[in-house]
Amino acid sequence: MKILLTGAKGLVGRAVRQACSGHELIALGRGELDVTDKEAVDRAFYEHAPQAVLHCAAYTDVDAAENDADEATRVNAGGAGCVARAAATAGAAMLYVSSDYVFDGEADRLYVEEDRPQPLSAYGRSKLAGERRTLEESPDGYIIVRTGWVYGKSKGFVDWAQAEIERGKPLRLVADQWGSPTSADELARAMLTLLEGEHRGVFHFANKGVTNWLELGKRVANELGVEAVIEPIGRDELSRLAPRPEYSALSVSRYEQATGCTVATYQEVLKKYLTHS
Repeated sequence: MKILLTGAKGLVGRAVRQACSGHELIALGRGELDVTDKEAVDRAFYEHAPQAVLHCAAYTDVDAAENDADEATRVNAGGAGCVARAAATAGAAMLYVSSDYVFDGEADRLYVEEDRPQPLSAYGRSKLAGERRTLEESPDGYIIVRTGWVYGKSKGFVDWAQAEIERGKPLRLVADQWGSPTSADELARAMLTLLEGEHRGVFHFANKGVTNWLELGKRVANELGVEAVIEPIGRDELSRLAPRPEYSALSVSRYEQATGCTVATYQEVLKKYLTHS
């Protein structure tokens, strides 16, 4: 399959590049393609004629978006609209990467795809707007994948925690925010599986299991075999600009049923990640 990848230099984009053997991949970073530039997007589709697009380009700074909501929306919604429109014109499948932050965190169980989005932050609203633009512009060829707590090489909570622990620094970690840690490599493979299987619609993908940042930090230390000083704090103690959902863990039942694949737990994936990092 000939796949156009946007956001190729980001965390998820880099993982897709590693996972994409067997496909012809056109990997474009922000320097090669401004996804908010309709003419540039149309030109990229004309030149490369992809059969599918993995739209990973995004504005991802959750806190900065609170003071820069217009820009977050321009990139996350406007960019998705440009790419989805071009994909629909070309007859290509369109996969948009969305976020668990489209939910308000009030659930007392895993979020399923039918649950009503109600984002708390400007970032979450921009990602939800991107979902809606994707559906509007590519109603017959869209795939929306919501994910969260993504980590990977040199970026994300796990690498940060590992570095701090190995330096002997004490950690103050949030104990009242719950979610499902997700390996960028696992996410990349899942998105390719959806494209290869010609699935359509909204899917959640995260590694199985629910934890908080405090317990995740402790698990990193345990897997490294290192004693660490880790102190629990509340979300409000960090004084971050953007509100976070208290609970945003995602059900992957629809993904498993559609693809026939069993999603690994975050514990086993984290263990393997730290062993090979």
